[in-house]
Order: sequence, then structure tokens, then C-alpha cells
Amino acid sequence: MAVSTITGTTTGTAGNGTSNANASLFGNFDTFLTLLTTQLKHQSPLDPLDTSQFTQQLVQYSAVEQQIKTNAQMKDLVAASSSANALAALTMVGKTVTALANDVEFNGATTSWTYEATSGGTGTATIRDAAGTIVFEENDIAYDQGTNKYIWDGRTLENGLAVDGIYTISFNANANGGNTPTLSTDITGKVTEIEFANGGALIKIGDQSVSLSKIKKVSE
Repeated sequence: MAVSTITGTTTGTAGNGTSNANASLFGNFDTFLTLLTTQLKHQSPLDPLDTSQFTQQLVQYSAVEQQIKTNAQMKDLVAASSSANALAALTMVGKTVTALANDVEFNGATTSWTYEATSGGTGTATIRDAAGTIVFEENDIAYDQGTNKYIWDGRTLENGLAVDGIYTISFNANANGGNTPTLSTDITGKVTEIEFANGGALIKIGDQSVSLSKIKKVSE
């Protein structure tokens, strides 16, 4: 007796991707059961379902069932991870944190970066977009030893206005008396509040929002 083969390929991701994958799997699962029971019900006593074919169908049944369970477990894991990150962020309020803060979101208004210098001098600030393309560069900026702030009004190399998006900055110091100061965009300060956006948590240091992945050091 001929046996129809049901196959399904899915790629499970968090959120809507997992829901769509599960819907597809459940559809294949129900279709499989319907076909299998129909085949068993209508098989001819003179030509029963071949044992090897029946075993193959059971293997497919098991694979689809396992994929459904895996997708459900993955969704639970993602949810647990988000909750753990939120709890970790909440424990940082009031603590001193050092984090890499070289990227900001530009939305048409003036924005700024905070950076540290081991000694005073002059240098170059280079701003890049999310694709890594240089959109603006300023030479011979003066800075003092310690904490400094660089302000950008969104101007580009062509004297236009940059489009909204994420931008990163890097600083290169000029040699000063034979020594080249180290410039770092690390930001250090007390965490004053926590922001939750798009399923993630951001800590607030002064007026700077920083993702948990950028944190380098936490102290009392």
C-alpha cells in the first residue's frame, strides 16, 4: 500500500518566528495523524501497510513532536534570559559602573560623548554610522586630563545633517612632547535608573544610556 510522506523544515526563533514555526509544526503534526489513521483504517487485509513504511511514519511523527517541544523550550529560555537581565540591571542601581559608551542614538538633536584622557592635549574625533562609514571628522580638538565631553550637532563631512540612527565615535590623540595620551570612551559613574525597551534593559549613568553588554566593571 502506498504511503504518503510528510516532511517539515522549520527554523525556530524568539517571538513571532517561534509562533510561526510552531503553527507550521502543529499543522504538519495534525495532517500526519490524519493520514496515518486513515491509512490504517482503509488498508486492505490482502495488502497491509508495510512494516518498514509504518516505522518510517512513526519516526517522522516522533521528529515533529520533538521539534514542537524544542521550540516551546526555546521560547521559555528566551523569556527566562530576559527576566534574568532585568533583575541583574535592577541590582546595579546606586552602584558605580564602568562601561564602554562609544555609541549614541542620533535623532536630529545635538548629542554628546564622554571620554577620558590620561593627559591634556589635542586630537581627532571620528564619527561613523552603523555601517562603519565615516560621516564626520574633526581635527585638533582640545581636551584636558580627566573627563571630557565631545558635542556633535549632526553635521556631516559634506556639511549636511546626518540621518537618524546609531553612531559611534573614536578619538586619536596627537603626540604631546613625545608622549601620546590615551583617550577612552569608557564612562564611569553611579547608575541612577534603569530603562526597559524592546525587551531589553539599559542602565542610566548621568544622561548616558548603556546596554548591559557594554558594562566592564561594577563596584560599590
